[in-house]
Amino acid sequence: MEEIRAEIERIAKLLYQEKKDDAYAGISSLVPELVAYTGGIEDTEKQQKLTEVLGNALGAMEEEDLTLLADILQYDLMDELV
Repeated sequence: MEEIRAEIERIAKLLYQEKKDDAYAGISSLVPELVAYTGGIEDTEKQQKLTEVLGNALGAMEEEDLTLLADILQYDLMDELV
């Protein structure tokens, strides 16, 4: 879990620096780990919240809003990974 959290922090920093390509490459490698983590959650409410946060992140990516995406990763996603 600490590796995932460290990677999210690294990606958020890249997004704040507007290094989109590097950040998206990091997200691409992080997604399988997040999917596996989400699938292993037995608490359906927590699983739904995490899925909602990931959906918000996808929306920010579609809008190419790098700051919003960084905020979602840094704050919302990190809050769910406790």
